[in-house]
Amino acid sequence: MLIGAHVTQFDFAIDGEARVNGQTATTLRRERDVLAPLPTIGVQAQ
Repeated sequence: MLIGAHVTQFDFAIDGEARVNGQTATTLRRERDVLAPLPTIGVQAQ
């Protein structure tokens, strides 16, 4: 059995804008950067 880990970088962003009667009411941006470990388990036959 093999056990290991690798790391993955996730980048996420979302933008939003609201309009009321043709006028911009709100502009919103949310961002998140995450470095996440992902465990790996494998089986090797010989």
